[in-house]
Amino acid sequence: MFKYFIQHITEGTTFIGLEINNSNNGNSYHFVELKKTKSELIITKSLKLENLAEINNHAKKTIPLFLCINNDSVLTKVLTNTLNSGDTALVNEAFPNLDIKNFYWELIQKSGHTIVSISRKNSIDALISELKGYNLHPFQFSLGVTSLKNVIPFMDQDHINLYSQQLRIVDTNLVELTQLETSKEQFYSLNGLDISNYNLLVFGQILGYINSNERFNNYTDKNIILTNYIKSERFFQIVSKASLVFFGILLITNFLFYYHYFDKVNLLNTNLMDNNSQKENLALLENVVKKKQERIETISIISNSKTTYYMDQLAQTIPETILLNSINYQPLLKSIQDNKPILLERQVVLVSGISKDINEFSEWVEQLEGLEWIVSTETLDYDFVSDTTSDFLIEIKIDDK
Repeated sequence: MFKYFIQHITEGTTFIGLEINNSNNGNSYHFVELKKTKSELIITKSLKLENLAEINNHAKKTIPLFLCINNDSVLTKVLTNTLNSGDTALVNEAFPNLDIKNFYWELIQKSGHTIVSISRKNSIDALISELKGYNLHPFQFSLGVTSLKNVIPFMDQDHINLYSQQLRIVDTNLVELTQLETSKEQFYSLNGLDISNYNLLVFGQILGYINSNERFNNYTDKNIILTNYIKSERFFQIVSKASLVFFGILLITNFLFYYHYFDKVNLLNTNLMDNNSQKENLALLENVVKKKQERIETISIISNSKTTYYMDQLAQTIPETILLNSINYQPLLKSIQDNKPILLERQVVLVSGISKDINEFSEWVEQLEGLEWIVSTETLDYDFVSDTTSDFLIEIKIDDK
């Protein structure tokens, strides 16, 4: 499973191919795009290019590009009766006196028939460099018609026409190759997939790579370098994009968390400021209450001692004919109201009660005025309740120094 995952990252599911053939005006370029879905290949694009530069309009740098070269720079020969011969010996047999170190070669050998294709290294390397100039790097390349070995088992034709060649097939063996003028486009069916004869070679190359079919050539190392370059580019690009997405999600998540907790912190700070303000107000109120309480306590301490003395003196003077109802020391000037100061009538005592003898009442008032701590007395009210009793209210002003 992991192998397929890595393969999906480094190769993908889309492959493109470029087949280069001969034409009357030089090279002919045929482009094909394939998509791999599960166990089948689907052709998504097939077209002829006017020149090599035009491939840049249809190919992407990181999509594996298979390059099949079958033009004048490639020589191909068919050998017979070549059983049990080594690969290099077969190349030398097909092309005697060849300085093999200056050539790329590839061959297919089956049932005594061998197809050998060769091309100068500098020609192939120049073509690869030209593609790199268009910011395209081949995934791998093949020479001549050797890639046909991957599609012949799926075909039942005796003859196969390529762009400028005809091949004769006997028992799935390629036994003869004939050069032709440019042939018309025709389609061959491979397991229900219709393939143009202009794309047959590069399709076989892609199919052979997907199926990991063995190849016999002297440029395997060259293809490995090309393949690894594209795989590295794809891996780097995907990892870079994945990293950007990951860090983007991380930043967004971090921002959301920050925003969430930032709001909470702001709310807490606001509540803290409100609490501090209320705390300051409470402290001020407590200070005011404390001062008032201290004042009241001070007054109470002083007043209580004097009040006890005054009330004791007052009680000693009351005759038997007078019955007191109330003694109000320092009465309120106004009724108590919210958010208003409490006003007291200081140095005043209000005394109310019932008198049964008006004469004794008058004498008692005169007696009070004689006390040293009383400044004056004033009868504020004296009402007859009956023939023998009266209600009274007197105001006594005292010296509270």
